[in-house]
Amino acid sequence: MLDRSLPGADDQRPVRLVELLELLNHGFFSLEHLETVTDRTIQLGQLLGLDQVVADTIYEALDRDLPAAVRRSVTFFDMARAAYERVGDVYGLVTLLLVEHRHAVRGADGRAQALIGLTHALVQERGHELTTEQRGFVHTRLGELMLEIDETPEDAVAELERAITCYDQIGDVERVQVLGDLLRDLYSKMGDLGRYRVLRDRFRALESPTPTIDPLGLELRIEHLLSLARQEENDERAIKMVERCVQLFGRMPGSTTRIDECYVEISKICRRRADEAQSEESYTDWLQRSLEAVRRAIAINRSLGNWHRVFEEMHELFDDLLGLGDFDAYLEARGESRDLAFGVGHVHELLYLFDEHLHVDAERGFDPERLPEIRGYFEALSRYLLGLGAVTTALNLKRTFLTFCATIGDAELAGHYAAWPPRADA
Repeated sequence: MLDRSLPGADDQRPVRLVELLELLNHGFFSLEHLETVTDRTIQLGQLLGLDQVVADTIYEALDRDLPAAVRRSVTFFDMARAAYERVGDVYGLVTLLLVEHRHAVRGADGRAQALIGLTHALVQERGHELTTEQRGFVHTRLGELMLEIDETPEDAVAELERAITCYDQIGDVERVQVLGDLLRDLYSKMGDLGRYRVLRDRFRALESPTPTIDPLGLELRIEHLLSLARQEENDERAIKMVERCVQLFGRMPGSTTRIDECYVEISKICRRRADEAQSEESYTDWLQRSLEAVRRAIAINRSLGNWHRVFEEMHELFDDLLGLGDFDAYLEARGESRDLAFGVGHVHELLYLFDEHLHVDAERGFDPERLPEIRGYFEALSRYLLGLGAVTTALNLKRTFLTFCATIGDAELAGHYAAWPPRADA
């Protein structure tokens, strides 16, 4: 990035940058390479006044316990701290203190507890400069470190309670559950039955509906219900459980982004039942239900502009249509996906669909009437890739197409496209 963004000619590039580029071009798979790259990056950052680069590089080296960094740890901690101070990176300062604490514990230099105090003081003073997720992580680590000193300290419990509040705010269900389990045990050991019962009842309430709309409570119930549905042996009951999740999601503000997961889960269950079906009628019925669920998931993600998920689910749609023997609907869906991929510039999907277009049915052979469509797609995609500057990808595409021409026995067509693209379009 520096090489591309720094002004000036090649012969004016900083020597340290040239050295670093040379190292990166040859890879850095050994410890020696990694330490050399770390050292050169620090020197380059200092040369160009990039304090954030210097501090983050030192932090990573100390966090990974690179031998060269560990030997210079005292100097490196001071350098990183000074750099983070200059750029005002509070999270960098806090996490650096946590790494320094780990080094102090291992070195038994007696500063470990003092470093916890410094971290706690820094968070109290400048915690408002951290994001909610960052505060949650820091409070969790402080609570864990305090527990290592005393199994049931009030300070550790207070830190963990602050952490669970942060994760509550951002809806991180998994971390809330982990911290909830830890706090329940601590409350129990401390004999604080009041707080213990409140937390226990909160997690027990996952399986029972509540009259008020509590986004976190609803999300916990949904996650719990989805987990039960995945383990349910009775598929009809599992589908009803997932459909109940859809209803619960509907009660949550801004929940549309998650509802598609429920429909994908329903599709998976239906597909599994179709594979196990004992009759053609049952097979078709289950596959049709899968198709309907996938279409709903696609519609949701399309309305949100979540194109990666749209194309993933379109592939599932293709499989269902082919499984139902509806080849015309498959071709229509494939064409729609191709137009959409061109519209949003999804190159990976365009290449995937091109391979799909070249598929030759083993039983029926190749239908010559499809050739104009395939040729048109190849020419359009080739020009599109060249317009993006993806020359290598365009050449690979041409090789694939020429191989296809040979497969269908059309030497004349292969010869025509051997020099593609025409010079006027190159």
